[in-house]
Amino acid sequence: MDPPPNPPLDPAKHTLDKHGIIRPDFLFSYWVIMWFLMYYFIPVSSPGKISSFIKTHFNPLLAVYFAFVENILTLFTLAYYHTALVILLKYIAMITVMKGIPLYLLRKSRVHWIHDIVVLSGVFLLYLVYLQWNETNIFEIHHRTVISLRDGKNNTLVFALGEYLYNRLFGLAPSPGGKPGISVFSG
Repeated sequence: MDPPPNPPLDPAKHTLDKHGIIRPDFLFSYWVIMWFLMYYFIPVSSPGKISSFIKTHFNPLLAVYFAFVENILTLFTLAYYHTALVILLKYIAMITVMKGIPLYLLRKSRVHWIHDIVVLSGVFLLYLVYLQWNETNIFEIHHRTVISLRDGKNNTLVFALGEYLYNRLFGLAPSPGGKPGISVFSG
């Protein structure tokens, strides 16, 4: 059974950028990756109270675990909808890079359950408020993402960037209609 088609785009919501890509600031996964990058690349010996506060109170390990589990569930959803194998393989590669590498780099970190759940809940609540402020919601964003992935439309930043890089590396120019040439990323 296919999910219902995308609801008509409401331009007032601005859920897509001018290239038709789902805005990365609307995907919690990108919030988690930015959180990881800020946490991981702030030097421990960095002077200042802010870096010390971030290193002490904002370990993203639990958030990366949750994002990883959500990505695995989405992978099963895509498989359920008979998504093309090449798209599933791209999605597995994305999970490996965007979740597997951070999990590996944070492997010596510990989850402080109560504290980390409170912090993750606060960040997720901020994300939900941000979506609401931008006149959208998590269900609409999730729906657009799954449809984009299922149909091989490359409407998420990582997949669109992968398509672009693949075409640039192998010299495939966009077709007259503006769509990229044939590639492994076209599903």
